[in-house]
Formats: sequence, structure tokens, C-alpha cells
Amino acid sequence: MARGKKPKGLGLNRGYWRWRNPLNGKYIYLQSQDESGARREAKALNEEAERELERREREKSLEALSKPYVSATRKAKSVKTVFQYYQKNHIEKIDTGATAKDKINITDRIIKDFGDADFTKLDTPFWNDYLSQNCSYHRYQKYKVIITQCYSLAKNVGLIDKNTENCGKEIEIIQYKKEPEKVRDPMTEEQFIVLYKSSPVWLKRILKFALLTSLRQGDILNLKFDQIKDGYIYVVPSKTKGLKRPRQLKFKLTEQLEDCGADKRLEGKVIIDSEVCPFIFYQDAYEKRLPSKLKEHPAQILKRYFVEQLLKVIENISAPCWSQYRSQFRAKKEEDRNYPTFHEIRGLSGRLLQECLGLEDIQLTRRYGHYDPTINPTTSKYSSPNKIANKWHEINEYIDFDAFIEGNLEKPFAYEE
Repeated sequence: MARGKKPKGLGLNRGYWRWRNPLNGKYIYLQSQDESGARREAKALNEEAERELERREREKSLEALSKPYVSATRKAKSVKTVFQYYQKNHIEKIDTGATAKDKINITDRIIKDFGDADFTKLDTPFWNDYLSQNCSYHRYQKYKVIITQCYSLAKNVGLIDKNTENCGKEIEIIQYKKEPEKVRDPMTEEQFIVLYKSSPVWLKRILKFALLTSLRQGDILNLKFDQIKDGYIYVVPSKTKGLKRPRQLKFKLTEQLEDCGADKRLEGKVIIDSEVCPFIFYQDAYEKRLPSKLKEHPAQILKRYFVEQLLKVIENISAPCWSQYRSQFRAKKEEDRNYPTFHEIRGLSGRLLQECLGLEDIQLTRRYGHYDPTINPTTSKYSSPNKIANKWHEINEYIDFDAFIEGNLEKPFAYEE
């Protein structure tokens, strides 16, 4: 039987399989002495060598790219100085969570690539060349925002001359690797009902709370008892916490919301393993809990654990509305996964509030924690702050959850097809 083309560098010497390293020309004797195993080893080594070659070529191109801009005097402000100042005085003070981590990674990458270059000598053509060689389209957008902010901050604090052109604003992408667009199917009413009925008690509480409030996953998992005051649950969406005027929401504590709480008690405290648990939603006491530095309490539900448990429940559902996605659940590529995630419950919640209670777009926008009341509340991203961002917005509209689960929910404002 034909075995196909032999991997590059693989050869037999005195009965032993060896592989020639293309980086230095030296031979490496392989652990596997059968041909099929040697082929697999050689193939893996070739892939590793190719990655190393690409890395070396990239370093050479970056060196050639940044060579004309290397600082000639000590007075010149280097890229490292400006971007480290940006990290300490912008990212650490304003950004939070995943956004902050992503910005730190990007700035560290720029510092590593040409930290010694004179920041004032980096012109728009330089940034265009750098981004087009090293960024996909979506990463380019993030890089551009950070570079623009660095120029503005450096000028405001006097690191560079105020008359220096902000090259970040003029950056235009020339080439980029096109990324597949993320597409998620919206969650249907049938999918939510089946998921809810198939879930354990602790997960049911969270699903119900999400549909009633339209809150994000992270905001729900981090809810604490001390956020309940005077018959309201006070929530500041995590995506706006670092801003000067964050969104502030207060949800009227109704009987439906009380039923979502641990042991149906939102006003009390939960004691687990002799420790007071501050979180409203937590792992059940009988579940094994591994210690983690990220946890404030052993029973806290972390995002990774929650996503994994939710996926396990979905994978075991045999109903066609979920089983049609079975081949996608463990797919590695983002473009191969378009099944509804927990975040799609926000969209379902908004649609039900409009169809059942007649809520308008501006009411949903405020409920979602978005800034601009003119954007589409079911598909929007984020926009600039407005005058209504300083006060607590009261939320007291909820659908009848029990009627929804039983399929008896009235929708007087639904559009006729």
C-alpha cells in the first residue's frame, strides 16, 4: 500500500530513523523505530521548524522596518516609554476584565517589536506597514484604537510635543488576512424552554434570572447579596464600570426574581463550609469545588466552569432544536460554531418584552446597559455616552416566566406574519 510522500528530512541510517533539522543542518535520531511512527514525528518536527523559520523571518522584517526610527538621543521618547505610560495611566485605571488584558497584550507586543524606536519618528506609513504585515482585520481595528489613544495621552501629559501629528487617526489598512465573520443563531423560545427543563436546579435559577432581567452572563455570576437594597437589586454592568459615567440599573425585586435566588432567599445569606457566601448564585454544597486564586469564595461560579456545565447540559439534549448543532459543540474553529450561546438569551428576553409588554427600543437599550438610545437594541454594539448615564434606571417590567415555560404567554404586541 502506498504511504505517500516521505516527510522532508526523514531518513534511515544503519537501521535507525533520523531527521535533519533545516535550521542548523544537524541530525536528530527519532524515538519511534517503525516507519509510521517516524513519519508522524518527522511531520511534527517539520511543522515546528516552519513556525520557527516564520518567527525568524518576521523578526528580520521588523528589524528592517524599525531601523530608520531607532532613537538617536536619550532625550527622544521611545515607544517603550510611551506605551508603558499608557498601560499604567490608561489601561489600569480605565479598562477592566478581558478588554484590559487584550490591550496589555497588544501594547506588550508593540514594545517587544520595536520598543527602542523614537515614538515621534513613527509616521503613518510606518504604522500602515506594521499593521498590514502583522494583523488580521479585526486585530487591526484594536491596534489602531490603542495607537491613537497613545498619541493623545502622550501629547496631553507632555511626553511628546503637542503639535505632533496623531498618526493613529490616519492609519489605513492596506492588506489584511480576512477572518470569517462570527455568526450565531438566535435562541428560540423552544430552545430556551427545552434547555431550562433539562437543567439542574442551580442552572435553572440562572437561566430564569437571565431571561427576566436581560443581564449579561458575567454580571449575573458576580451578583452579591449586598447589591440588594430597599427592594431593588443594584447592578452596574461590568462593561461600563471603568467609564466616567457607567450605566446604573436597579431591578425591582419581585416574587419572580426572589424565586431565582439561592434557596429562594435573595434577602438572606448562604453559609457553605462554615463560610458566608456573598454570591447570590453559587455551586451547590454537595458539588466538588477545587480551590482557585480567582475565587472570592469556594462556592463561587467562575465563567469557565459555567460555560462547560452549560455545554454539557446542551450536549445531552435529544430534542431536534438542539441536537441539530451536536457536531458543532466541540469544533475548534469559531466559524464552525453557530449554535445559540448563553448571550443569545438577552436577545430572546428583549423580543419577549417587546411582544408581551410593548417595550420600545429606548427602554430596551437602557435595560441592556447600552449608552446610545438610538441604536438597535437587539443587534447593537456600543456607542458614546449621553446625558442619561448618571442616574440609576429603574427596571420593573418582567414577563410571566411560568406562563412562558408552559407555553401560555400572551403576546398582544407581537407582529403579525
